[in-house]
Amino acid sequence: LEDYKATCPFIEEDVYNAISIETCVNRRNTIGGPSVEAVEQAIKAGESFLKSI
Repeated sequence: LEDYKATCPFIEEDVYNAISIETCVNRRNTIGGPSVEAVEQAIKAGESFLKSI
């Protein structure tokens, strides 16, 4: 935390939640992204496609 505060004194303990792997992955929620939401949408789209052929 001290290293982060040396860069920016406004950084607090909650920085660790903001930079966690889970947070970083789930914030990437664009089409093809790795977030849970994006993956669920891709699965649904794939299932719909498979049902149509």
